[in-house]
Amino acid sequence: MRRPVPRLSRRLLLGGGATLFGLPFLESALPRAARAQAQAAPVRLAYIYLPNGIDMATFRPATPGPDYALPPMLTSLSDIKADFSVVTGLNNENGNPDGPGDHASGTASFITCAHAFKSETEISLGISADQVAAQKLGAATRLPSMQLGIDGGGNTGGCDSGYGCAYSRNSSGTDAVTPLPKIIDPRQAFDQLF
Repeated sequence: MRRPVPRLSRRLLLGGGATLFGLPFLESALPRAARAQAQAAPVRLAYIYLPNGIDMATFRPATPGPDYALPPMLTSLSDIKADFSVVTGLNNENGNPDGPGDHASGTASFITCAHAFKSETEISLGISADQVAAQKLGAATRLPSMQLGIDGGGNTGGCDSGYGCAYSRNSSGTDAVTPLPKIIDPRQAFDQLF
């Protein structure tokens, strides 16, 4: 005997709606007619910059390849291990600063792989990897890319030992001279997403 499919009432949905944003998509809530037309999920890509570093012994897998054991810092992601990769062993030589200014040069070269020269008025890097990906993959989603952060500020003036603020406050850029500012207000990010 076939069990009846439970229906979500409007009242139940609205009452618990705030918690739904933190959950993965619930396929059971999709109408049956729409399930037949379901398409593959678009490819997503995220670059996460940690300017103060992390304890690599707890982040880097001990063995290479797809059968690696998750390191301690990533064990909470065990359910989605097949959906992400941990890339290690890279060294971005262009991120080395010209003297003091590690944070500005590291931020600027993180995904541009271009060397940031000390200047408080001129910026010269390159298109960032996230924007190259947005050009190729961005058509699959409503927003081709979003730059999110927790610390704001303007792009003018000097911020780190002779490096301009544009270097230390932006890691994405559409070309050599156009940094993309990040969204630091959660409400603005939410409004753009939903």
